[in-house]
Amino acid sequence: MFFMKAISPNTIHFLKNLSENNNREWYHAHKDEYQQARHDFEAFIEQVLQEVTPFYSLGMLRAKDCIYRQQRDIRFSHDKTPYTTHMSALIGPGGKKTTQVPFYLRIKPDGLSMLGAGAWEGAARQLHLIRQEIDYNPTPLKALISQPDFQQYFGTIQGVSLKRPPKGYAADHPDIDLIKMKEWYISHTLTETMYQANDFLDYVITVFRSAKPFVNYMNRALEEEVSLS
Repeated sequence: MFFMKAISPNTIHFLKNLSENNNREWYHAHKDEYQQARHDFEAFIEQVLQEVTPFYSLGMLRAKDCIYRQQRDIRFSHDKTPYTTHMSALIGPGGKKTTQVPFYLRIKPDGLSMLGAGAWEGAARQLHLIRQEIDYNPTPLKALISQPDFQQYFGTIQGVSLKRPPKGYAADHPDIDLIKMKEWYISHTLTETMYQANDFLDYVITVFRSAKPFVNYMNRALEEEVSLS
């Protein structure tokens, strides 16, 4: 792998073309372009892993363990387009198989590129543990949300919420809006200018460092889940 400070033009060019030609015939005719785009993206993620490791232990994680495949599972989807038109990586211990709250990077050249972190699509036990942590210990979470760098990059915690309070929680609980959530994540939108800049790698690490207190809080909530697994 070679050193990458920004998202390669090869990656951007391929994704733009794929979004306009999302079919198997075009994809297989341009397989070499895909392989180069993927290679460059993998090289960038390898650099991200090296820079993240000092403040989030990732073990012997490699980029290929973090990056999602291009092919979509369309068996149960109304959308039958065969490929995702973005490249993305889940950065946490175990990569895509992580049991901890990870960082996330997505490059999609249509205004939907982002950096983020959080817990989503969690099992019932994980939802219970996070809600329990918010119930017992909400002060650190609310304090970090109010920090200037958190506000600068993320603004607020996002995610789908229940219409009613979950079982065991009163509607007038002071933190009921956070407890009603079914996922807790933060995101930071990226422009094409940002991810093509030579300092993009540094920017990614700055944003991820700002997200780390939130990641720490969520992971503390899930420590019981990890110890039981």
